Amino acid sequence: MKEPVKKVISAILGLVLAAVNYYMGTLLDNFTGIFIVFFMNLIIGMTVLKVTKNYIYHLMITVCENIFLVWMNLFIILFRPAIFIGYEGILIFLAATVAMNMPCWIKIYLGQKNQLSDIYLKYLTGFFTVAYLILLGNLLFVSGRYGAASRQVSLIPFKTIVSYLQSIFYSKNYVAIVNIVGNIVLFVPIGFVFSLYIKNRLLNFMILFMVPICIEILQFIMASGVTDIDDVILNIFGEMIGALLFWLLIFLQGKITGKVSNDKRTVSEA
Repeated sequence: MKEPVKKVISAILGLVLAAVNYYMGTLLDNFTGIFIVFFMNLIIGMTVLKVTKNYIYHLMITVCENIFLVWMNLFIILFRPAIFIGYEGILIFLAATVAMNMPCWIKIYLGQKNQLSDIYLKYLTGFFTVAYLILLGNLLFVSGRYGAASRQVSLIPFKTIVSYLQSIFYSKNYVAIVNIVGNIVLFVPIGFVFSLYIKNRLLNFMILFMVPICIEILQFIMASGVTDIDDVILNIFGEMIGALLFWLLIFLQGKITGKVSNDKRTVSEA
């Protein structure tokens, strides 16, 4: 199959996935939709890598399946700030992006790098960072603003978390589940990306600790939500998960690289 045909197919596949992701992720009343989005994109990502053996097609599919969601959020930020965008939209973005590109990341971290992999990582990181910040910014500071009436402050640790857990336990409250999981999952990428670019671990953890606090202060100033210490706790927990995932990957990559080097040395000596 010729390269232009593959590119067209990748773009069409990305657009189709955009519609399917949105449908499956938002119309179900629990996290089943998000899990379906994740595993569906994972299977497609593995298939595309197997057929094309080219990382760039995953980049094209990722951009095509998320560009409408990103553009819609940017449009809302600029022109329709009263429209509410919930956690589901950004969770769909995270699930689809991670799952689609996971096979490529694993292959690259196993040592199968080339010139295309460097280009792929560079542009995917750029797109992901910009898209993620637009989606998160809309969710935290723009959507659902209620004016001065929303300047509420809760400084009692675990008060909100306990109420959410009670609501989940006694009434299976979906909104409470989304709030807890969303506040954790949405900040995992921040912990991962900051750990990628900030090599000093102490400085990295200090910044990660301050980010949620600054966000809550800004939300209070902008009257864009309740300023809650429990949000800070959940956000920091999510960031720590992201940081630990990054260092775990670095550790595993070092183990794999060392094993490959030892195997090559053994072969050469033999």
